[in-house]
Amino acid sequence: PPGEKIVLAFDQIANAAGAAATMSGGVPKGVNVLCPTWFSFKDTSGEIINKADKDYADWAHSNGMKVWGLVTDNFNETISHAVISDDTTREYVIRQLTAYARAYSLDGLNIDFESVPKSDGALWIQFLRELVPECHKNGLTVSTDLFVPKAWTQHYDRSSVGKTVDYVIVMGYDEHYGGSSNAGSVASYDWSVTAVRDSLYSGIPTEKLLLGIPFYTRIWTEKPDGTLESKAYSMDSAKELLEQNKASFGFDEKTQQNYAEYTDTDGRHRCWLEDADSVKKRAELVNEYDIAGLGAWKLKMENDGIFDIIDKTVHNK
Repeated sequence: PPGEKIVLAFDQIANAAGAAATMSGGVPKGVNVLCPTWFSFKDTSGEIINKADKDYADWAHSNGMKVWGLVTDNFNETISHAVISDDTTREYVIRQLTAYARAYSLDGLNIDFESVPKSDGALWIQFLRELVPECHKNGLTVSTDLFVPKAWTQHYDRSSVGKTVDYVIVMGYDEHYGGSSNAGSVASYDWSVTAVRDSLYSGIPTEKLLLGIPFYTRIWTEKPDGTLESKAYSMDSAKELLEQNKASFGFDEKTQQNYAEYTDTDGRHRCWLEDADSVKKRAELVNEYDIAGLGAWKLKMENDGIFDIIDKTVHNK
């Protein structure tokens, strides 16, 4: 319904089995947009690899959810540059995407280009400016995923993006990621607040902004030799592993998250948990800042009851 907040769930799907698993998993409560990872590039020619699934789209629609197919630039600067820098290639890409969207009855596209080279900012905007009108002609909503604003991502030109697309999802996770030099939260509360505030400040309109939140967490291992390792876990698998190892649990005021740690022969293991408490606090930001909604990465990593909490908090149910 118009004015209703968006609750989007990214769905990482590699094949038909992945789509079947989502459909058999039941309808996530309160979710009104599913964003399956369906489109990527074969090579620098702009030819699209299509993993879309009509049954999945039909199932989503019959359960009151819209489907925005995700398009990635393969996390590859060379491909990103090739796709957006050539007029003919851009046109070819847009023609394929709109044709696939029609064929699978999609409601929108989600553009997830995370490797746009620094020198290609203007080309990135040009690509969106050409894509959006063609999508709108076909009744498609266009959203894009952007990093939390930092100096190194200025070339994404959020002010122009905010004027061009229908929605922007700020990826409010990976505050600490696999390659981080110190252990920490995937998304502390302050990081989520910063993601919203700085995105608005950089020119993305309130009514177009969605806050991206993580359903995954990391367990960090600080090894005796001083090296650091981490691995990503779903909510349940992280908690299970921590409990099996008799970790001590507490609340970390700084991140506003539940925290756990234990030590064994491998070293000191630490985790800032994703759970009902962390999700609720972030979901509250949607109404506090009156933004368009939230997007969660990713479906099937949440635990029971998480979507209930999001539904109650975001939709005031």
